Amino acid sequence: VIMAVLLCLAMLVTLGYQCFGKHKQPEVTLSILLVCLLFLIAGLICLDILSSWEDRKVPLRIMLLFIGVANSIFASWDIYTDCIRTDHPQSDSSRFAESLMCCNGRFIGILWEVMSLIYIVVVFYLTLVLCNKRPIRSMDDVHGMTWLAMVLGMSCAFAALVWRFKCHAAPPLVSRQEMETAVAMGRPSNRH
Repeated sequence: VIMAVLLCLAMLVTLGYQCFGKHKQPEVTLSILLVCLLFLIAGLICLDILSSWEDRKVPLRIMLLFIGVANSIFASWDIYTDCIRTDHPQSDSSRFAESLMCCNGRFIGILWEVMSLIYIVVVFYLTLVLCNKRPIRSMDDVHGMTWLAMVLGMSCAFAALVWRFKCHAAPPLVSRQEMETAVAMGRPSNRH
């Protein structure tokens, strides 16, 4: 329950920045998602605290596991796409590498990706070992709802990636020569 309350507080801060911060163009999708998720988690917290149902803790645990799996997978994919696949000089990893002055941005991206994957494995192990009342000796001992939450989290992250790359594909990058020609002619380029 404590972690769920902390997650709700973080979402409230994010919602505040989303609603009252400065934006180039208004966006309501994140606000709607945050409000829905806040109501869902708040309802599960109330179920956990106020209910006498024997398995009242299971829905909240499953929801937190689902959120954790989806966010971990997406974060790892984001590190790969932003820092490893493309070595853009304005990326976080390139700027961090400049401050270290001993390696390039792609190496820092690989280091961050390895750290991310180690973190996912450690958290997964600790979740299975510490959050279960009975010891887990094999994969058969993992509860079916735990498997469901992990599969749903991975499925949502995969669906988001497919949606991003198949339905909302970015326009192709133009070459430096095409961009210079477009700028010289006074036309905007489609470079990101």
